[in-house]
Amino acid sequence: MPRYRITAPVEHVTCSIAGVMFADSTAETDSEPAIAYFRRHGYGVEEIPEPEPEPAEAEPEPAKKTTPKKAAKNAVDDPQEEAGQ
Repeated sequence: MPRYRITAPVEHVTCSIAGVMFADSTAETDSEPAIAYFRRHGYGVEEIPEPEPEPAEAEPEPAKKTTPKKAAKNAVDDPQEEAGQ
C-alpha cells in the first residue's frame, strides 16, 4: 500500500489529527480513511514514491573444505619423506 506525505494547511501543527501524528505541519500515513479526510479538508496529500529495490549481490562461493581423509588421499606418497630424509 502506498504511503502519503500530508501537509497541514497551517504552520506549526504538532498534534494527532484523524489518528495521524503531525510534527511541524507534516505527517506520513497509509491510512485510506485518514487520506480521504485530509483531502476533504484542504490538506496537501502527496504520494511518497517507493524506493527501488537494490539488486541482490551475488554471494561468493564458499571455499571447498578438505577433510583430513581427503587430504591424506590427495597427498603424494614419498618414501623418503616418511623416513625423515
